[in-house]
Parts: sequence; structure tokens; C-alpha cells
Amino acid sequence: MTIKERERIINSAVAEIEELDQADAALDSGDDAGAKRAVEKARELRLKAAPPVPVSVAAKMLEVSEPTVRAWADRGLLEDASPRPGPRALSLESILRVRGELEEVRRLGRDRGLRDALLARIDDRLTGEDPAVLRSLRQAKRGGRKHYVHRRATGGGRSS
Repeated sequence: MTIKERERIINSAVAEIEELDQADAALDSGDDAGAKRAVEKARELRLKAAPPVPVSVAAKMLEVSEPTVRAWADRGLLEDASPRPGPRALSLESILRVRGELEEVRRLGRDRGLRDALLARIDDRLTGEDPAVLRSLRQAKRGGRKHYVHRRATGGGRSS
């Protein structure tokens, strides 16, 4: 490990500790919203500083096989975090996101067709977060509807 890498890790740890200290102070003063923001920031810093996760470790974390992890990464469910060439590794953030979704799917008793259920669940969540979809839903709730009129070119007919 180079001195620059060590320095980055140390700086990240200091920033995380400072955020956690702010959360602690906010809780002591009764500022729940401030504590929540500080904890979220600390989490964000930790995820940003986390090293890429090897496929074998990701498989253990998700309780699936390594080929399944690779297939999910190929489909975009898990985010590649390793520079090419080299062994494939994934972002910790994407693994934690998928693990949460996977736990919910398993809790619902969907062991059969697990991959399809997981893909559908994540696709539904992402669709629900899409700004264009949210805008369309708001418009539909308001009942507003645009009527488009297509006009023909002037000149009496089609040109060849």
C-alpha cells in the first residue's frame, strides 16, 4: 500500500468519525434530523472509501454462487468497481443494495425463480424513482391531459 493510499484511508476514517461525532452531538441536543443527516453522510463516506469486493466475497455476502454474482453483474444488478484488466470486483454499495432487496424477496418466500423476482423488484424500484415516471404520475393524479393535434402540411396535398 502506498503512502497516498494510506493517507486517503486515514482521511476518510477521520471524516467518518467527525460525522459520527456530529450525529452523537445532534442526538444529545434532541436534533434527530441533524443526527440522521450526519449518519447518512458517514455512511456515504464509508461506502465511497470501501475497497472493491471480490466476487467470492460478494457471493458469501449475498448467499448465492459466484456464477450468480457474475451473471447479476453482467446484467447490471451489481456494479463493477475494479479496473480492467484484473480480477473482477464489485462496489460494496451495489452489493448492500442488492442484499437488502434479496433479503426482502427471501422473506416473502420466493426462493424459486429468485433471480427473476429480484430483477423485477429492483426494476420496479428504479422505475418508481425515475423523474419522468414520477412527473407522469403527478400529472395523472392532477387529471391534466394534453391533447395534441397533428397538422398536415399546407399546400393541398402530398409532395413527391
